[in-house]
Amino acid sequence: MDVVDLTKVEKIISNPKKIPSVIVDNLQVWAEQVEKFGLHVVQKVPRWKDHKLLGTRKHQRAIKLSYQWRAIYEVEENGPVNIVHIEEVTPHDY
Repeated sequence: MDVVDLTKVEKIISNPKKIPSVIVDNLQVWAEQVEKFGLHVVQKVPRWKDHKLLGTRKHQRAIKLSYQWRAIYEVEENGPVNIVHIEEVTPHDY
């Protein structure tokens, strides 16, 4: 069983001036899928382009919410329950 923790990003995702509603909707869909099917299953879904980060963020992973926006997360393994902490939702510089 996996649980998604959105507390660190609640302020940004609740402000439509900072983040488009379609991005918030995509994040919520991803979170629901993680809680329903498990993170290891959702990581394999091509739509999300889930990938490891490098350098100082090598302990984190990211998913693409759109071409520009991504969510960065960390996983806390806590026995039978994994807690997926969303650390940031941010536009990616290309």
